[in-house]
Amino acid sequence: MMEKTDETIPSREELAVFIEEAAVSVTNNYEEAPAVLMVDDAVIGTLGNFSASIGKAKSKKTFNVSAIVASALSGSTVLHYRSMFPENKRKILYIDTEQGRYHCQQVLKRILRLADLPEYKNPDHLSCFRIIPVEPLPLELFG
Repeated sequence: MMEKTDETIPSREELAVFIEEAAVSVTNNYEEAPAVLMVDDAVIGTLGNFSASIGKAKSKKTFNVSAIVASALSGSTVLHYRSMFPENKRKILYIDTEQGRYHCQQVLKRILRLADLPEYKNPDHLSCFRIIPVEPLPLELFG
């Protein structure tokens, strides 16, 4: 297990630059990110955004995410999910924070079946990780 190291505290100048670059203003004009994930005709994901699936236990979160990942991996429609990623933006990072390795592997195999890909080969565009926090993450972190 990795040990926690000292956190780096940014300087005042670094913090000021970060805040300036992160600020959003109502008076500025921003370019809309291209839609890359849809359910039927409804946009559920745009390029450059990060998503997490949270909900009650046994509410089919993993199955839902599996279908979304399969669509993104295959570039096709899977259970009403449709993806349209640019060829150079197809890398998928799948992180599970609840299940053991065996069940994560079963989810990965389901994703590959839904994407109509072979189960004996790791796909080039998908990295799957199982990360179990030492202490459970409070749900408040996720909104």
